[in-house]
Amino acid sequence: MSLSLALLALLLAGPQEAVVDQGYRGGSFAVWLCPDHRGHPEDGPGLCAVCGRPLASRRLATLWSCPMHPQTTRSTAGACPVCGMTLVSTTRELEWFCAEHADVVRAEPGACPRDGRALSLRGRSMPHGDHNPRHGGLLFMAEDRFHHLEGALGPDGALRLYFYDDFTRPLPVLAFRARVEGRELQPSADGSFLALDPAADPSASLELTVHVRFPQSEREEVFDFVLSQTTREAPPPAAGVTDPLSSTLDSAGLMDAIRERRRRVDDLVRRGAWPDLFIPALEAKDLALALLAREGDKVALPVKTLVRAAWLLDLHGDLGKKAEVEAAHRLFVRGMAELEKAHGR
Repeated sequence: MSLSLALLALLLAGPQEAVVDQGYRGGSFAVWLCPDHRGHPEDGPGLCAVCGRPLASRRLATLWSCPMHPQTTRSTAGACPVCGMTLVSTTRELEWFCAEHADVVRAEPGACPRDGRALSLRGRSMPHGDHNPRHGGLLFMAEDRFHHLEGALGPDGALRLYFYDDFTRPLPVLAFRARVEGRELQPSADGSFLALDPAADPSASLELTVHVRFPQSEREEVFDFVLSQTTREAPPPAAGVTDPLSSTLDSAGLMDAIRERRRRVDDLVRRGAWPDLFIPALEAKDLALALLAREGDKVALPVKTLVRAAWLLDLHGDLGKKAEVEAAHRLFVRGMAELEKAHGR
């Protein structure tokens, strides 16, 4: 069974580097990365947990990219000039380079030391920097933190599973095994996805527990999919870039902003859109920390609860674990209730 030419081309392609328009004025945030293991960012200097090399300071930013043409990257939302698809938010490493001297690459803006020209800016794709579904479904990360899978409904209403690497590049499915209850999913003719036999599953249930065995694994992982026949609502703008609102809002404004993120978290949990939880959850975390800086010890304990819940929602939302997501959501709700009481004192 052969892969389609398009799938094969994407599979062979390396991580994408895309030149960003020089008018970019968006925010960025600092992290510390290993040159060889960039999927393990840290908040400060140290040694790589994988190879022991010293970490280097780098800057990450949210940029807009085409899912099918990742070399098309812009500083603002819009449409891909190649295929017309809506650009999606991705996290990329900012890198300044000299167009004439390939070895001149910097982590900060400046001039080329050889000819004095201003360095150009590009966004370098990051492992786990793009968790956008390619087929309108739900995209989860496996426990090995490398493989990703997307569950979507095909035109016949049956479940399809697509598999990706840590750069969200498609993988051939023949090395994967998946089942729903006692029914094995079968590879498509072009090897791009696994599917349930539509005759055996006419989508009577849109809440499916899928057991997946990844290559070189001796056990199955379980993913809970809550799928919809209708097009999913597009997620709000991505978090991660410094939000200037958190530095200008007073305490009442911060609380209103946190409440709005709580409503978004509640809605995403209700709809089963767990991969999108990181957006409002981490925004709530940043806003809560800004509130702590203003109100001090009286909100310290509930803010600590809320911050922990936000990280757990981010983690388990990616992994697609229903019970863990619901437990993290309960902790988030408890933290919000405690914060409301403490703030009102």
